[in-house]
Amino acid sequence: KLHSFPRCVCAMAAFSAGRKRKRPSLGLQLQCPCCYRPGETFCDAFTPEDAARKLAGLRAMMAAHCVDAYIVMSQDAHSSEYIASADERRAWLTGFAGSAGVALVTFSEARLWTDSRYFLQAEEQLKGTDWVLMKQHQSGVPELKDWVLEHLAGKVVGVDPLYISSEIAEEWRARWTSKVSLREIRQNLVDAIWFPLRPEDPCQPIVVHPIEYAGEPVQSKLDRLRSAYQEEGAEAIVLSALDRLVVQLARL
Repeated sequence: KLHSFPRCVCAMAAFSAGRKRKRPSLGLQLQCPCCYRPGETFCDAFTPEDAARKLAGLRAMMAAHCVDAYIVMSQDAHSSEYIASADERRAWLTGFAGSAGVALVTFSEARLWTDSRYFLQAEEQLKGTDWVLMKQHQSGVPELKDWVLEHLAGKVVGVDPLYISSEIAEEWRARWTSKVSLREIRQNLVDAIWFPLRPEDPCQPIVVHPIEYAGEPVQSKLDRLRSAYQEEGAEAIVLSALDRLVVQLARL
C-alpha cells in the first residue's frame, strides 16, 4: 500500500533550458508528491528546495521501494569524510552542513545524529524543520542502531550499500538480529529527488605525481605492497580510500 502525501507547490529549477538535465526514468509507478501526476514517480518540475518537500519526495521513494525507513550517510563511496558537492546527500536532505552525521527518515519522523563538534551548528540549521537532532554520546540519547531497534521492530530499513561499510552493516544486523530487516537499495533515493539540482560528479584528468614529491617509484611501492599481503597469506588486496590510492599509485 502506497502512502499519500500532502499537496505542495512545485519549485521550478533555476536552470536555463540549455543547462537543465532531463530526469531519468526511475522504473517506478507512483504519483508525483507535488502534483499527483500518475505514472513516473516525479514530474520534471519537482525540484524540492525546502525540508518539507525533500522529505515528501524521499518518503514517496520509500513507499515505492516498500521500506519503512531510510538511512542517509555522510560519506562518499570511498568513505571519505570530506567529500565532493555531488556526494553531499545528507547535507542537502537535512540542511545540516557539518561533515559528520547520519540521517534517518521514517514516514512520521526525521532524525539526525551528529557529535558534539556540531551541536550548535545543527541546532541552528535544523531550526524550523521537522528534523530532530540526536546528540551523540549524551545522556539519554540512544545510538541510531538502538533507536531503530526500539522504534522499528518488525520493519524494513533501507540503505544504499555503496555508501556504508560492511563493518557498519554487520554491526547493525548483529544488533537488530531478525527484529529489524536491513535492505540494500542500489538506486540511491536521495539522488532521485535531488535531480536535476544535484551537481555533476567530479571528473578531472589524472596527473602523475613527480618522483621528487612521491619519494618512491610506483613499481617499488607495488612490490612492497604485494610482499606484505602475500606474507599474510592473501592473493590480493582491495584499496578504496582515495588518500591510499593517491599514495600507492602516485596519481592526483
